[in-house]
Amino acid sequence: MKPAAKRCRVILNPVARREKAGRISLGVFPESCRVEVVLSRATGHATELARKAVAEGLELVVAAGGDGTVNEVANGIAGSGAVLGILPLGSVNVLARELGIPRRMDGAWKVLACGRARSIDLGRITCGAGQGRKPHYFTQLAGAGLDAKAVGQVTRAQKKIWGPLSYVFAGLKAASESAPPVRVEMDGRAAIEGACVIFGNGRFYGGPFAVLKRARIDDGWLDVCVFQRNGYWSLLNYLQGVLRRTHTGFKDVSYAKARKARLTSQGEVPVEVDGEMLGFLPAEVEVLPRALKVMVPA
Repeated sequence: MKPAAKRCRVILNPVARREKAGRISLGVFPESCRVEVVLSRATGHATELARKAVAEGLELVVAAGGDGTVNEVANGIAGSGAVLGILPLGSVNVLARELGIPRRMDGAWKVLACGRARSIDLGRITCGAGQGRKPHYFTQLAGAGLDAKAVGQVTRAQKKIWGPLSYVFAGLKAASESAPPVRVEMDGRAAIEGACVIFGNGRFYGGPFAVLKRARIDDGWLDVCVFQRNGYWSLLNYLQGVLRRTHTGFKDVSYAKARKARLTSQGEVPVEVDGEMLGFLPAEVEVLPRALKVMVPA
């Protein structure tokens, strides 16, 4: 009797399907693996589909889309032991860049078929006040303040046209508006205040920008970068520092590693995870060492 074929479920973002129709059909798996494709219909649906895949015993669950789709699928399989696969169909694809997964579909499919499973850290954030708060996982980064405000202003059309630069343009617009500072307490240390706080599991932000240049995705720590000043000129200074990778030496930039942190503010401050809006402060953030398996190049 022949052994049962292994199953791989691909959860495809419908927007990616419209813009890049047919690209996922380039996958070539051995006959011992059966590939199934399902479509996510709305925000949060990919998480439900991933949980269903885990409940059915699938060992490889693939996110076909951008960083938002990857985040949703990761939230669906976190803690299950299932392996996350990535077909990077988005405009930025930060986690794929971090892990060296090719943007070309033939290369990405090869990683799924012939790569290896690597354990990486997961970030976990719980935001908001009162009862009913639910933790949310992030694979690459979370941000509060100016960063999240900019993310909320970027449209899908802008990301399609400008790619990573769309976040720069939105950040410049957000920097011209007043906002309450974010207070950060990390691992019991003295609190720091800033206009923008970014927690990173990996180095890259918004594409090729190494905001968290000392981060390692499996070191058991979150890297934290606090940009203390708001305003148009301050943001321009930070941007040139990031491009030159000198920003961590600025007097008004704090850089640290932490395992746990609490963020608060006197006003309404947004929070984003992996490039998608999540909620508002207050928030608690922590790292879960090597809590997720991802297929990476062999």
